[in-house]
Amino acid sequence: MNIIADSIEEAIELAKLYQGSMPSAALSVATLTNITGAVIWAEQCGEPDVKL
Repeated sequence: MNIIADSIEEAIELAKLYQGSMPSAALSVATLTNITGAVIWAEQCGEPDVKL
């Protein structure tokens, strides 16, 4: 999924809102990267801001 936002904070808020359409699509790990591929936010099993 691509997220386009005006700020990092807005992108993180939008990422937190994402949910799979089916229970089997639940995310165990999510990362948000900037356009260069650097991780700016991560979540693992509902624990935000994990260090990967």
